[in-house]
Amino acid sequence: MSYKVNSEYLKRELVNQNSPLFQALLNYDGVLPMALYQLFNIDINPLQLPRYLCSQMNDKHGEKWIEHGRLEYYKLPGETFTECEDRLTKKLLDDTGLPIFIER
Repeated sequence: MSYKVNSEYLKRELVNQNSPLFQALLNYDGVLPMALYQLFNIDINPLQLPRYLCSQMNDKHGEKWIEHGRLEYYKLPGETFTECEDRLTKKLLDDTGLPIFIER
């Protein structure tokens, strides 16, 4: 199963640091998929999110994103990077219950 970012939902819900979506992502203890790294990357910021939201998200999840993106640290044996991304995405969706991603 493959997923894509539900950008309409994110644009609508990521309005400030008190939004339920932002708090759910900020407080998430798992590894966030790399697709969210792209969204919260201050230099890329395709959704034009407030910089302070991007900074807070990178402060919390940046180290895991680096380990995952550069070192593929969270892959299971025999798993491709895409399969790992799909697994991490499904876990995030299951844990939060929020429509952050949608199936392709």
